[in-house]
Amino acid sequence: MSVVTVSCAMPWPQNQSLTAADGATFLALIEETPEGLWRASATVRLDKGYEILDQSLGIEMFPTLKDARGWVNRAAANRGFKNPEAKIIPLPTMGI
Repeated sequence: MSVVTVSCAMPWPQNQSLTAADGATFLALIEETPEGLWRASATVRLDKGYEILDQSLGIEMFPTLKDARGWVNRAAANRGFKNPEAKIIPLPTMGI
């Protein structure tokens, strides 16, 4: 299962990082892949009311959920966010 986000977001200037101090929101998603890896992605979003500014922090692959969470935590801390939450999507289990 994957999540698709559609927005009218404008990119933030690459030479300026969006941070918690700007009033931005930290968004993270961690998905388990069929190969048994974990894909983590994070975005910082600033909603100014008349426009939304997004800054992608990247997409990374990890061997464990713990490693993916660690990356999310570091990415958030680097931007001044404390106690980030990530949406975690494991592969569905097949009941027999």
